[in-house]
Amino acid sequence: MSSGLTIFSPHCDDVPLSLGSALCAGLLGSPVQVVAVFPRSRYTVMNKGSAPIEATTATRMTEERKAASMACYTVRFLQFGEPFARTDSAIAKLEDVCDAERDPESEPIYESVHTALCEILDSHTGPILCPMAYGDHVDHRIVARSIRDLLLLNGKGLPVGFYEDQPYAAYRSGRKIAQRVDALTLGHRYHAVPIVGGDIHEKLTLLAVYESQIEDAYLKDVREHWRLCGAEYLWLPESMELESFLTGGKQR
Repeated sequence: MSSGLTIFSPHCDDVPLSLGSALCAGLLGSPVQVVAVFPRSRYTVMNKGSAPIEATTATRMTEERKAASMACYTVRFLQFGEPFARTDSAIAKLEDVCDAERDPESEPIYESVHTALCEILDSHTGPILCPMAYGDHVDHRIVARSIRDLLLLNGKGLPVGFYEDQPYAAYRSGRKIAQRVDALTLGHRYHAVPIVGGDIHEKLTLLAVYESQIEDAYLKDVREHWRLCGAEYLWLPESMELESFLTGGKQR
């Protein structure tokens, strides 16, 4: 049985992109486990969607382990592939990955991912963070939909929060993000909580680990988000602030 915070990361790099300053500053408590759901990949900065799977995946995992060591979290890799690394995906073009009209449950891998996440949560006792899928990447929506169904609909009793996916939410509109949360949580009331005390320079140092994955444009977006907001944000049940969420959902 696992306790402490578990953060679901669709791909290697998603959690450091979204919560890197909070992790580096130790603002999310201890222990922290990151579950990378889709580590198998054919995507690199230089070769977008057709790099060799095994070599690319090995590089991904090496980068993630280094980041985990730097930011003091443990990482668990599931064995699912992003769209171009799975043979049964209906997604053939890069521009289709973030197609908001595509139902994530139409991906043949959906049920296998849902089952794997259910098995993890069955033995978990601490709070959960997952992406809100801002940006509509199909893999992010698979993870968000699965966690929503497992925790909010099935009532497993674990506190669940959502993080704003970077770099997609770099130029965030609070209204649009609130609308996304409302749609995702099906009537459960959530509010935005800034994670105060992080450092953008530490985050950028952490992100430099991901040489194969993170483009300069992503780093530009991360810096601009910090300039505009000065913090990373979580969306938590309205009865909770960060401390109560991390300690298991005690009411304020």
